Amino acid sequence: MKILIEGIDILTADPEAEYIKNEDIGIIDDRIAFIAPASQRSGDFVPDRRISGKNMLAMPGMVNAHTHCAMTLMRNAADDLPLHKWLFDKIFPIEDKLTDEAVYWGTRLGAAEMIKSGTTAIADMYLHMEAAARGIADTGMRVNMSKSPLEFHSEGGFRAEDVFDDCRVFFNDWNGKSDGRIKVYIEVHSTYLFDRPSLIRASELANELGTGIHIHLLETAREREDSFEKHIKLSV
Repeated sequence: MKILIEGIDILTADPEAEYIKNEDIGIIDDRIAFIAPASQRSGDFVPDRRISGKNMLAMPGMVNAHTHCAMTLMRNAADDLPLHKWLFDKIFPIEDKLTDEAVYWGTRLGAAEMIKSGTTAIADMYLHMEAAARGIADTGMRVNMSKSPLEFHSEGGFRAEDVFDDCRVFFNDWNGKSDGRIKVYIEVHSTYLFDRPSLIRASELANELGTGIHIHLLETAREREDSFEKHIKLSV
C-alpha cells in the first residue's frame, strides 16, 4: 500500500529543519518512504491513495507522560474539589466499585481519544491492570504500564492490601508484549499512601525486576509539606 500526503506542513524533531512548509510525504505500508517537495518527488512512486495536506500539520506523535486511562469514565466527577478531598471522599469510593470490564472499556475509550488527538505513547498507572493491558494491547500505542504492589480500599475503613506477588506475575506476563510496545514499571502511588517500609520494598521489587518506578510526587503544596515533615523525621 502506497499513500501520498500532498502539500502538508511538517513540524519535525530535527533542530536543523524544525518546520517544513508545503511538502509531500510518501508512505509505503507502515513506513515513511520520503519527505520532499512535489517537484523533487520520484516519478517511480505511484500512490494507491492520495490525501490532501492543505491546512494540515504533520508532526511526531505526542506523549502522555502520566495518565489513568480508565478514569475517562469518571470525567467531571467532583472535579471542583481539592486533591485530597476529591481523592479520598469521592474517587476512592467509586474505584472500589470498578470491575475488570469497566476498566477494560474505560481504557479502550481513553486510548481512542488519545489516538484521535495525536498521542501515540503513554505512561499509565491504575487499577485492574490486567484488564487495562488487554484493553490497550492492540491499539498500536507504545505504553508504559505500572501496577502497584499495594492495593488501597476505602470500604470498611481505608486499608492497603499487599499484592507484591501479583506485580511479579503482571510484569512477567506483559513486559515486552505487543511487539515490544508494552513496558511494565512498578507503581508507587505516593508518599502519603506508601509508608517508609513499603516505599523501600517497592524500590527493592523494581530493582529485582530490573525495571523503573512511576510515582505521584509533589502534586500539591500540602503534599510537599506533609512529605517533608513525615520523611525528614523518619530519616533523622
